[in-house]
Amino acid sequence: MRPSIILSALAAILAISAPAAAQDERFDWQRADRNYQDLLRGTKQLAQLPYFERLELIEYRRWLEEGNRDTRTRHQKCMDEEIERLGPDPTYLGMRTARMKCRGEEDR
Repeated sequence: MRPSIILSALAAILAISAPAAAQDERFDWQRADRNYQDLLRGTKQLAQLPYFERLELIEYRRWLEEGNRDTRTRHQKCMDEEIERLGPDPTYLGMRTARMKCRGEEDR
């Protein structure tokens, strides 16, 4: 059976629970992406995934289909948030502070 058919069937069964998965602190977009890619490659079966990872997968697929996937790195997200917090005309010192604060988010 093709992975897209399996995912569609699973989405129909668990669609009510999926939005709650994204709100959970354990929700991991990177893990959902890895699982999605593994299912497409056929290196992993849906039955091998724990229930919560199936919910992640459904939410991840929904995001992909809606075109809402945020492709920014953690560092970019952190910098964007800091610049937004600093306002429309951030100072040099404010930008330096933002870079220092977001330094730990690089290469994750």
